[in-house]
Amino acid sequence: DLEQIISAIPERIMGGMEKSGKLMKLISHVKDLAVQVEPSPIEHTYLLRGIDEAITILKAILDRTKSGILIMLPDISVIPTDTLLNTRRRVQILTGSTGSPGDIKKLIEAGNIQIKVYPNLEVFGVIRDGSEEAVLGAGTGDNLQMIVTTDTGLVDAFKEIFQDLWPRGKNF
Repeated sequence: DLEQIISAIPERIMGGMEKSGKLMKLISHVKDLAVQVEPSPIEHTYLLRGIDEAITILKAILDRTKSGILIMLPDISVIPTDTLLNTRRRVQILTGSTGSPGDIKKLIEAGNIQIKVYPNLEVFGVIRDGSEEAVLGAGTGDNLQMIVTTDTGLVDAFKEIFQDLWPRGKNF
């Protein structure tokens, strides 16, 4: 039943985080739930695939951001540096790789951008304005699969993942 699946998602997200601590397993499970139901299982929630769509949605979300954006990504070299340098919003980036030191230095010097490194981060995520919109995905390149949502329960669950990982990251 669609309503049971929808109501079970936040509970399963939290239970999965507490029991396994394995973000990849959690994200795959939520993605599987979303794929099993037609149309989209939660209003204002949809799937995207591939790094090109990830960067496109990141730019679009950044344009809609009023105060701040949280970004998680395995490889910082794919981030649209020029787009970030042109924003005055608060940006927090958690990445699995150090990328190009020159680009990272430019971002940090902008003053509104914080970058932390969390080794072997395998998650792509974006959270806009604290709780307005979120993207969470796993995979690399064309195999990246993401859930995009404005559903408050899912956004809050995705935000908890970020809040759990951010303090463990090391300042760049």
